[in-house]
Amino acid sequence: MSNVTFHSADGIGRICISHPPLNLFSHSLLMGLSAALAQFEADASLPLLLIYCEGPSFVAGADIAEFNNPAFSAEAINALLNRIEAQTRPVVVALHGTVLGAGMELALACHYRVAQKGTRLGLPEVKLGILPGAGGTQRLPRLVGASLALDMMLSGRPVPAQEALASGIVDAVEEGDPLAFGLAFGRQLLAQGGQPRRLSAQSAPPGEHSQAIAAALEAARQSPQYPAKEAIVLCVQQALTADFASGARAEAEAFKRLLPSAQSRALRHLFFAQRRSRQIPGLERQVPAGKIEQVGILGQAPWAAALRCAF
Repeated sequence: MSNVTFHSADGIGRICISHPPLNLFSHSLLMGLSAALAQFEADASLPLLLIYCEGPSFVAGADIAEFNNPAFSAEAINALLNRIEAQTRPVVVALHGTVLGAGMELALACHYRVAQKGTRLGLPEVKLGILPGAGGTQRLPRLVGASLALDMMLSGRPVPAQEALASGIVDAVEEGDPLAFGLAFGRQLLAQGGQPRRLSAQSAPPGEHSQAIAAALEAARQSPQYPAKEAIVLCVQQALTADFASGARAEAEAFKRLLPSAQSRALRHLFFAQRRSRQIPGLERQVPAGKIEQVGILGQAPWAAALRCAF
């Protein structure tokens, strides 16, 4: 059964992603989105498309396990997101939970973004030794400028919905069900004659972008052991000084170079190791943590064999 479905009701096309709990962007989700989008494209009577997710979160990132596949490429993801952005009818995305990595890049490819109160949005790829590889380094700076885009990508920190609203990342923050407020936003947009807005065709807002780039580049070069940082800054610089196609090529080349690097492989290994450490064989996840009253440390040294620490 597909984890992505398309249907229409009340004159609005709807694409629903349902692969909880995190709706991770995988090859199967990519194929499902492509097929669902084709159904919308085939029905010219629908004036608007809404994309939303079921479960506790919107797309919370890519399926990182797929990065270890030597055949993995971001080209197909980029092609799909470019296709979404190129739609001639407005595309609205309703966000909730955590919107990270590829999920954030999917949102940026849509024309309008509305978020549930409490949503967090970010591009944390630097923590895996890579950069956003699906247009994130090109679309986000065109939307919010260099300073905030660099801050988000170099720190990996997610921004809360209200900060995203103030900076223009999202167009509205609502309460309630994503499908319901997404439809309401879409209907209002149609009533106002809203048209597609493509970040790839937009120039960055006014600001001292060159100063932000220079400062970030100097700082990144102080950490040569993290080459993703310098690559991010250079790609953002491309977003502000070159056309989208040129910047996208630079991003793709950097992503392709960083993904198999020793730094990225080590950070991805650490990512999975941290998650495996929470999984104890034979112990169900629902078992509540017990109170630790004493810890015994055993070792070859005499002091270690006898040491007992009471909490």
